[in-house]
Amino acid sequence: MVKKLKVGVIGGGLNSEVGKIHISSMLIDNLWEINAAVFSLNPKENKNTAKYYNLDKCKLYENHKSLLRNEKNNLDLVVLLTPIFDHYKTLTDIFKTNLPIISEKSLVSSMKEIESLKKKNKKKQIILTTFNYSGYLAIKDIKKKIASNKIGKINKIIINYPIDSFVSQNSSPKKWRLSDKSIPTFMLDLGPHIHQIIYYISNLVPTKVMANIKKYGKFKNVYDDCSCLVEFGKNVDGIIWMSKSATGFKKGLSLKLIGTKGSIIWNHENPETYFLYQKNNIINKIERSSFSTSLLKRYSRFKPGHPEGFLEAFSNIYKDFNQIIASSKNNKKIKYKYYDIDSVTSGLNFLNAISKSAKEKKWIKIR
Repeated sequence: MVKKLKVGVIGGGLNSEVGKIHISSMLIDNLWEINAAVFSLNPKENKNTAKYYNLDKCKLYENHKSLLRNEKNNLDLVVLLTPIFDHYKTLTDIFKTNLPIISEKSLVSSMKEIESLKKKNKKKQIILTTFNYSGYLAIKDIKKKIASNKIGKINKIIINYPIDSFVSQNSSPKKWRLSDKSIPTFMLDLGPHIHQIIYYISNLVPTKVMANIKKYGKFKNVYDDCSCLVEFGKNVDGIIWMSKSATGFKKGLSLKLIGTKGSIIWNHENPETYFLYQKNNIINKIERSSFSTSLLKRYSRFKPGHPEGFLEAFSNIYKDFNQIIASSKNNKKIKYKYYDIDSVTSGLNFLNAISKSAKEKKWIKIR
């Protein structure tokens, strides 16, 4: 039986870029109760956010420390939705409550922070990161196809994630996005998704990278484009392009898997469909109606033909996270390696290697 869990939310106000999708995803399946929050440090926005979601019983606080101090014994978990450069200090404070944590990716912004965070998490609290693209049923079905050897051994992975937000006339990125640190901020936004999708569907992680990082957009103080060659071990190669200066692209995430027996192509703009290419000119268009029955039973909210998209994919992540946290309270462990702190560490390590490769202009082995 699914248990409704009591949530404290930090961040995610109406002016937040990610707040609406997270909170809407929590509410869609009625699995969570938002009992306490500091949606914003702005008192007016804090109140207006609670009002917008009809959270009449939600206790509002002026900062995260007062929320944690007063509510730690009343909550089942905390959801962290603030800008990434605020995460490290806030996570350190949440550790003191022993509460499970759900966080917006990429959890923290550097290898130094993630290594320090792992040391501070002495009680091994559950930390789940919302890599939402693996919530799509098509991605989950592709994972099953690979596991069943439908395309044979993977030889090559090509994944692109182009956006035009740093060249579009109408774009006005948040101030924190226009400052680079050891890993360029645009890569912290796009790169963790790329790494996690590959890991989720194939269990492969990068072992070596050669990269180039450029500035093409209108914000000349930050990088906005990266192309790289990747080796994954097991004689698997990869080509990755991520960009926020790709004119005309909105969310151009796409995936190509080339195997010895077949190939798969998926495009985020048509998320309920993917193509399976096989020998002898056989091309199969795989739609939601023919996805795995177990996937449809667990995740599909209405019969195929009625489109499900980004919000539902995000809700699927929260549905799984509810089961993980609820089970832990009954001393039952559910594996969540694709969303845990080790997965985040691997992703940040990958991005760190990309930055180093671009700077030193050579192949970098990933430790």
